[in-house]
This record gives sequence, structure tokens and C-alpha cells, in this order.
Amino acid sequence: MPPATSDQTAPNPQQGEERVQLTDVADTLTDLTTHAEVDASPPSTSESLWGSTRMPDTSTVAVVTLAYFWHLPVLGVAYLAHSRFRKLSPRMLPTFTSMKLREVYAAVALSIACGNAGAVAEIEITVANKFANLRAIEQMIRGCAERIRNDPPFRKSLEDVIDTTAWKELTPTFREVLEEGFRRSGLLGRLEWWKDHCRSDERTWLISAFAWLALCHFKVKDKQDFEVCVTHLANTVCSHPDKDFLDYVDRPMIAFAVSVPLAILARRSGIPWLFRSLNGLQRVLVGAMIYFGPAQKYQHYAYLKKIRDPAAMVNIIEESRLKSNPAPDTESASGST
Repeated sequence: MPPATSDQTAPNPQQGEERVQLTDVADTLTDLTTHAEVDASPPSTSESLWGSTRMPDTSTVAVVTLAYFWHLPVLGVAYLAHSRFRKLSPRMLPTFTSMKLREVYAAVALSIACGNAGAVAEIEITVANKFANLRAIEQMIRGCAERIRNDPPFRKSLEDVIDTTAWKELTPTFREVLEEGFRRSGLLGRLEWWKDHCRSDERTWLISAFAWLALCHFKVKDKQDFEVCVTHLANTVCSHPDKDFLDYVDRPMIAFAVSVPLAILARRSGIPWLFRSLNGLQRVLVGAMIYFGPAQKYQHYAYLKKIRDPAAMVNIIEESRLKSNPAPDTESASGST
């Protein structure tokens, strides 16, 4: 937006008011950056995945493998015992779903595996030294999201900013940044893009874009890294902290509960197209419960790993901190004494 020539045209009061709003919100977010405790210590190459614990690479792989797949032997034994029991004592009551016993245990195994993957991803970001820069970014995003979510006047000030004329002129540019990965991808890439962005709406993304720009003193080095940080911030704003990223699992669960009596009636009716359609629907809903349930925590933390240069992003945050809280001038202080 070109600067106005004040000596030729009269100043626009609306533009002045918008500039004040931008400055006020930027100062508030800068204050958040100043007082946040960001741990961005450089990782040690001699230390393992789990922080300061030293162990050989083979032990690290074994620990991670155990964390992911500890439940498989337990479920395998349970499946064998259950199937043997069903042969000796066939089920008399109607089943909730047409899924076979092995399908039920496979769904349970996949659900637990997704939960384990989410726990490992959270530990990697919050503990492992090799992800210290991502941990700093995640801490900043979490603090900013809590402020946006829990401070209605502050969120209102952000919404007022993106409703200004100056910001609306930039909205197509930000929308292009948001949708670039979708437009340049094939079918699988578009499904992945939807997976990363389905938890937030466009308005929340625009609010998060301005919030992140203000945190970084309106400095962007990499367009993709900026998009990942803003999307992660928007998803965090739309996720309730007490639900542990299970905000949307209730919808497929309710739909599955509603489908149970309908599927029972459909199987008893003997109409092939009816009960087969409901059988397929129930399997889709089980997959949706797994995806919108335990898989969401993994997606939340693993998405940060798409940042190509986290060190540069942390440097921008630190520069913003130093600009907002400059060190005292030692020379002037010594001269005054």
C-alpha cells in the first residue's frame, strides 16, 4: 500500500484509525513475546531422541518401536482368546455392527497405534533436544492461541483489524498463500492439504496470520514456513485445550450410535442394498472416529515438522523480543555514574 502524499491530499481519518488499531494489536502481541519463556537451546548431537538420556541408536529405535506397537501382542492374545470363546459359545444377542471380529480388533489396534504416535510426537516436540527450535515455536503458538481464545476483547481487536480496508486489500494475497499447496497438488496432495486445514476456518486463519505477523514484527523469510505456523496457530485456536485435540470425534461417534439400530433393522429386513449400504457406512464412521480421535494429536504435533527452517523462525521471534525489550545502553549508564 503506497504512502499517502499528505502535502497534496488531506489525511483520511479512517486510515489513521486503522493504523492505530494495527499498532495497538502489534504492541500487545509484542508484549506477549517479551514475557514468554522460549526454550530454543541448540540441540546436542551426542544426545539421543529422548533429551539428555544418552543411549545408542539401536536402543532409541527399540524404545520408539515399543512405544508405537506395545499393544499388538496384547490384542493378538485377546483376539485368539475371543475367537476361541465365540466358537465354544456363539453370540445370541444382535451385534452392534456387521464388522467381523478381526475387523473390530484391527480398528482397536489402529486406534491405539494412532494414540501412541500422538504421544511420541508430543514427547519429541516438548522434550527432545533435536526439536528445540520447533519447541520454541510451539510454545509461542500455544501462548498466542490461549490469548486469542481466552481474551474476547483482544480477539475483537484482531477481528477489527482484518475488517479494515487496508487488511481487506491484502486478503487475496493471504488467501493465495493459504491455498497454494491445494492448487499445486494432485488428488493425494489435496487430501493432505484438507487434513492439515480442516480444523479451522478461513477467518480464524486470517486472524492468526495477522497475529503471527505482529509477533514477528511483520517479517517473513519463507512463505511455506509462515503458512505452516499460521495454520498451526489457527488449528490451536479452534481446539479446546481440555479436549486433548478430540474436538470433532463426537460427530462420527453420534452418527455411529444412530446407525446401530438402523443397521440391525436393515440386516433383519434382508434387503441387500439397504444393509450393505449401512454396513459400509458403519465402517466409514469407524475410520472417521479413529481419524478425528487419536490421530488428531499426532497430526497436531507432526505438522510442525513441515517447517523447513525452524532456526530462522526462532531467530525472527528472538529479534522481535530484542526490538520490543532492548538491552540498556551500558555506555550511557557508565557515563552517568
